[in-house]
Amino acid sequence: MPRLAVLLVALAACAPRSRWAAVDLYGPPVVAPAAYEHYVRARLASVDGRHEEAIAEFRLASTLAPDQPEPPIAVAEELLRAGQRDLARQEIQRVLERWPKEPDGWLVSGRIHAWAGELKPALRDFERAMILGPDDETGYLLAATVYKQLGERARAETIYRRLVKMIPDSVEGHYRLGAAQLLAGQWKTAEHHLREAVALDADHTDARVALAEVYRKTGRPLLASQMLRDAFDRSGEDADVGKRLVVVLLEAGDRPGALELLGTLDADWRSARTRVDIGYLFLSMHQPDQAIRTADAILARDPTYQTARVLKARGLGLAKRRDEAVRTALEVPDDSGEHAEARAFAAELLGKEGKLAEGLKVLEEALKNHPGNPTLVVQKAALHEKQGDVGRARSILEQALLRAPEDEDLRFARASFEDRVGDPERAVEIMWPLYVADPDNVTALNFIGYSYAQRKVKLRDSERMLRHAIELNPDDGFVLDSLGLLLSQEGKLDEALGVLERADRLAPDEPEILLHLGEVLLARGDQARARDLFRRALGLDPDERVKARLEERVRTLEAQAKP
Repeated sequence: MPRLAVLLVALAACAPRSRWAAVDLYGPPVVAPAAYEHYVRARLASVDGRHEEAIAEFRLASTLAPDQPEPPIAVAEELLRAGQRDLARQEIQRVLERWPKEPDGWLVSGRIHAWAGELKPALRDFERAMILGPDDETGYLLAATVYKQLGERARAETIYRRLVKMIPDSVEGHYRLGAAQLLAGQWKTAEHHLREAVALDADHTDARVALAEVYRKTGRPLLASQMLRDAFDRSGEDADVGKRLVVVLLEAGDRPGALELLGTLDADWRSARTRVDIGYLFLSMHQPDQAIRTADAILARDPTYQTARVLKARGLGLAKRRDEAVRTALEVPDDSGEHAEARAFAAELLGKEGKLAEGLKVLEEALKNHPGNPTLVVQKAALHEKQGDVGRARSILEQALLRAPEDEDLRFARASFEDRVGDPERAVEIMWPLYVADPDNVTALNFIGYSYAQRKVKLRDSERMLRHAIELNPDDGFVLDSLGLLLSQEGKLDEALGVLERADRLAPDEPEILLHLGEVLLARGDQARARDLFRRALGLDPDERVKARLEERVRTLEAQAKP
C-alpha cells in the first residue's frame, strides 16, 4: 500500500467527521490535493503532540481551500489542545459566523466552553450540533455528559434515548443508555441496550462488564462470571476487568477460581502499580505468601519502588513474621511518599508484640518528618490506649480532628475510639456530621447503622442506612456483615445467615464476620459448625474485643460438649 494511503487509513480514527477524513483513496479528492496534503501532515503532527506544527499546517490547508470549513475548525480544535483557549474561541467564532450550519463548528465551540467550565453554553452548542448533524453521535454523547455534570441524569438518559432512536447502530448510545438504566435499577431495559451494544461491538469491554453486573443483580451469577471472563479475554487480560471478575467469583463461592485468576493477573509484564493492587487482593484473601512473592518480584526489578516494600511488610505481618515485617517497613526511606504509612505499620506491629515504648519512639521520629500526619497520629493514640492511657489517647485524637475536621479517617478513628472505650452514643455523635454532609457516605452509614444494630436501638434507622450503603457499595463485605448482625438482632436468622455467608465470601477470613456468622449458626442450633468458625476466627489475629468474645464462645461450647 502506498505510504500516503497508509497515513490516511491511520488518521481515519483521529480525524473529525468530515469529507476530508472520508476521501476515496482511489479517486480524486473533493478538495485541492495540496490542501489535503497539508491537512494530513497537520493530523500527523497533532497525533504526535506537535501542536504548533499542526496549527501551521491546518492554516496552510485553510488558505488553499478557503471555501471549506474543516481546516479552520481543526485550527480551533488544535489551539484548544495546545491550551490556547482564548485563541481557540476567537478562531471558532469566525468559523461560526461564516458557516453557522456546520455541526462540527458547534461541537468545537461547545468543547471550548466545557474546557472553561461554562457548562450551560457548552450544552447549548452541543444541542445545536445535534440538530444540525442528527446522524453524528458526538453531539448527543457530549450533551448527555454535560447533563450528567449538571446533575440532570434523567435529561442525560433522554438524550441517549434520542441517540439510539436516530442512530440505531450507535454502540456508545446503547452502552451509555444501558449503563444509565443499570444505575437506576432498570434491569430489563438495561440488559436490552447492553446486549445491543455487545452485539454491535463484541469487543466493547465496558458494555460486557455492565451487562455482567445486570446478570449479577438479577440472580444469574454464572452468566455474570462468563460475561466477565469474555470481557477479560477480549480486553487482553485487562487488570481492572480481572479484579472485577475476582469479586464475582468470590461472591459465587469459587475461591479457588478467584485465586487462580489472581495468579494469572500477577504477570511480569504488568505495571508495578497494577501488581501492587493485585498483591493487596491476595492479602484481602489471606494469601500473604503470594503477596510477599509479588512484592519481591517488583522490588527485584525496581528496588526503589517503596509501595511494593510496604506491601511486603504487610504480607509479612499477616503471615505473623512480625520481626521481618518491622524491619522491612523501617527500610522505607524518609524521603519516600510511603514513609509515614510504613512507620505507622511498624509501630502497630511493635504494639502487637508488646513493645509499646519502641513503637512510640518510631512514631515520634516519623512525626518530625510528617507533623500532624493522620496515619501516624491515629497509631500514636492507639499505642497510648494500649498502654492504658485513655485520656492521652483521646486528647491526641481530639486535637488532630480539631486541626483537620474534614479528614474522614481521623473522624472515623475518633469515633471508633469512643466506641471501644464504652461510649457508643458519643461515637455516633462524632460520625453524624459526616452523614449529614453526605448522606451517601458509606463509611458513615455503616458505622452508625452498625452501632444501632449492635445496641438494638433505632433498628429501622439502622436497616435503612445499611441497605442504602449496600446499594451504594454492593460488594462491601463489611457493610453486609453489619446488615447480617442487624437481621440476627431482629430474629430474622435465615435472612441473616444468607447475608453473612455472602459477607464471608466477599471478605474471606475476617474474624468479626466469622464471629457473627457463628453466632447465627449457634442460634439456629448448629453448634458444631459454629464452634469450627469461632476456632478458625481465633487463628486469624482478631482484635482484643473480638478475641474475647470468640474465646468466651469457644469455652462455653467446649464445656457444653463435655459429658
